[in-house]
Amino acid sequence: MLRALQVARAAGALVRSETLQGKGNVVRRMFADIEADIYVLVDGDDTYDAGAVDAMLNLLWRDRLGQISLATTTLFWGAAATLQYIVIDWTRHAFGFSLPQASYLVGVVGVGIAIGAAAAARLITLQRALLVLPLGVAMGVVVMLTIAVHSVELAAFCMIIVGAIGGFFVVPMNALLQHRGHVLMGAGHSIAVQNFNENIGIFLMVGIYALMAHQALPVNTAIVLFGALVSTSMLLVIWRYRHSRSKIDLSHLIAIEGPAAR
Repeated sequence: MLRALQVARAAGALVRSETLQGKGNVVRRMFADIEADIYVLVDGDDTYDAGAVDAMLNLLWRDRLGQISLATTTLFWGAAATLQYIVIDWTRHAFGFSLPQASYLVGVVGVGIAIGAAAAARLITLQRALLVLPLGVAMGVVVMLTIAVHSVELAAFCMIIVGAIGGFFVVPMNALLQHRGHVLMGAGHSIAVQNFNENIGIFLMVGIYALMAHQALPVNTAIVLFGALVSTSMLLVIWRYRHSRSKIDLSHLIAIEGPAAR
């Protein structure tokens, strides 16, 4: 450990100490003390080459299928994290729910995701994964429609629908991303890139919603803006996919298992 500290300081790193044991405490302290747009976590024993970060990110973002699946999964997990706060604020505004009561509806979304994910695993093959792209647009539309709901029962139904759409959407996209990541850089590296981008997505989308709340926007207005952001982002992804498909047949990339896929 002392050797690692000496090497880090010699390389110009700013070294800070955390008295509480455990990696979790170190990471929590880092996020509390350091402000940055991008965080890269590497082990001090150089298990992973920090210099490869740019190359790994660029590799997936340049790949025609990788960029589609990476963009959609990043958007989904950012939206899913933000939706928890939206549901809590919306149910408090619409039904006067307390936090524990609102948490039940958040749990209902999770039930919907499980249903959608199970259905996708059964019905959507890897070769048909891109057929679910329009569901990303639908998810944003359904979120916007919730502002017209005035009964708890209908609200629960809408949350199940939102979750089911999300689950049915994200499983094929995640499978496609894992496939392309495995082909391009190996499973371990692709998971690291995926987690990195998904956490950036969560940070950005929760930050946008926090900004709306800070500006004291009405809850319904924030919901409409959030749903519109999700749907518009997905429309851009679909446009990008169709643009790429017009230039090259992308379906054959799903079956490629080597460097030729790049």
